[in-house]
Amino acid sequence: MITKDEIVAKVKAIMNEIGKETNASLLDEDTIKIDQYIEECIGDALSLVILNSPNLVVNPKKGSVSPTTNGDGTGYVVLPDDFVKLVAFKMNGWKRSVSIAYPLDSEQAKEQGNEFTRGTKSKPVCVLSYSPEGKKTLEYYSLGDSESHTISVFVYEAAYDPSAGINLKSNDPAFYALCYMTASLVYSIFENPSTAKEMQTIAINYISNAISH
Repeated sequence: MITKDEIVAKVKAIMNEIGKETNASLLDEDTIKIDQYIEECIGDALSLVILNSPNLVVNPKKGSVSPTTNGDGTGYVVLPDDFVKLVAFKMNGWKRSVSIAYPLDSEQAKEQGNEFTRGTKSKPVCVLSYSPEGKKTLEYYSLGDSESHTISVFVYEAAYDPSAGINLKSNDPAFYALCYMTASLVYSIFENPSTAKEMQTIAINYISNAISH
């Protein structure tokens, strides 16, 4: 587990190294507030890394939710507030788990409205949607009409929680990607777009290299 302080220290080290190379260190300009700027950027940086990592799990968390059945073999779960992206979801009785949740306006989502084209136990489908109360939900398709609805697997990418840290190791490429992405956002705050872009490119390269191995 990586703590907030470890992330801040690594980002400052990256920025300090860049400052030595360019003779223009942000750490010298605003030493007092730099920790605050970094901390404020970690959450957005984590979301960017997650959303740019199609096959790399960054901050996984097991979900504890209860399904609501629609009475026709389909159902939904209300997603946790810190949900960012689906990693794996499986109902008891499904032949495999689902790792992609389709947007509500996608063709795959539209197919779920027809009982002849919707997902089955052999080829299940999940769709991101909303409850009548406006809560984010995960719709699942489907089970037999008389089967019980029990979740066997639910893992998702979680948003940043400063008090809990991030589910990474310090030698993980995703950790370096997170730190460089955070540095990129900090440089953007200081209106240094060229360095911000450079840091973002390095972050994406760490993600790509991690995926390829």
